[in-house]
Amino acid sequence: MEKSKNRREFLVQAGTISAGVCFFGTSAFLSACSTSKSAGSSAVSFSETADQLSIPATAFSEKNSQILHTKKYEEPLYVSKQPDGTYAALRMYCPHKGCEVNAAADRFVCPCHGSEFALDGALLKGPSKSPLQSFPVTLDQDQVIVHFK
Repeated sequence: MEKSKNRREFLVQAGTISAGVCFFGTSAFLSACSTSKSAGSSAVSFSETADQLSIPATAFSEKNSQILHTKKYEEPLYVSKQPDGTYAALRMYCPHKGCEVNAAADRFVCPCHGSEFALDGALLKGPSKSPLQSFPVTLDQDQVIVHFK
């Protein structure tokens, strides 16, 4: 009887230790993932009013584009610095059925029905019949200003 009790205690302790190792390993892994995600998404600060969005021009010094979540629109805006030094702003909203489009390396793709759009918002492939909504953008000193129409 003594032998089976020791074996049972050993198995309980081994199970407890294994569960602890799994828990701490998983929480460390998830913590690392969440830290890297939040660092990328909170890097750009901007101010928003009812009719415009102001982004520091320095936000485009390392990356030529930013995806910004605004109060005005449910879908994010894609704001990019063009090779000629101007800026463009697009609503990441497919006009076909209202799905949020995904940014790829050289285009936007609608995950719902496969429409594709160029980085300037032009329609590349349907079923959408319209381009992405664009906004006028101006540069005022050190601020990139997206004007909501």
